[in-house]
Amino acid sequence: FAYRLLGSLDVGALNKSVNSITERHQNLRAVFTKGETDPFLVIQNHVKFSIEKVSIEDIPENARESETFSILSQETERGFDLARGPMCRWLLIKLDDREHILVFTVHRIIADIRSMATIVRELMKIYSAAVSGDPVSLEPLKFNSGDYALAEAAWMNSEECLAQISYWKNKLGRAIYCCDTDFN
Repeated sequence: FAYRLLGSLDVGALNKSVNSITERHQNLRAVFTKGETDPFLVIQNHVKFSIEKVSIEDIPENARESETFSILSQETERGFDLARGPMCRWLLIKLDDREHILVFTVHRIIADIRSMATIVRELMKIYSAAVSGDPVSLEPLKFNSGDYALAEAAWMNSEECLAQISYWKNKLGRAIYCCDTDFN
């Protein structure tokens, strides 16, 4: 996800805001450790981010867009180490003193589009408060990733889920076997 930021930017406040949002959202501190049979989720206690910075302000203005796309392309091709983390990265591309692009790259295993929107919206609130000196006012999170995983595991063993699996096995008949999917 890339966000164009126009106007003056307090990079120190932005970096502090990134670390605040990381403390708030467990999924941004998640790693996957190999267990005896399957990997399992581990939430790291503290993860300190330092936003990576790239300046292209010395490049001629008419070449900045293509350079930006080149940087974005390289960023999307970088992988993640699921065991060591982090599962997300922050990159700030400086086009000039009043124009930046904030790039938030996240592994899909820890965030979906909805949670990404929440994270970015909250990041902007935290940043605005940090710059203005006002206190941050965010509602408590309803779920953290651990809570969600427990709720989903409980649902997967519920009568409703088992009934839905049975329904679709019957409805799809033989087609289900071509997918080689383990529903257990």
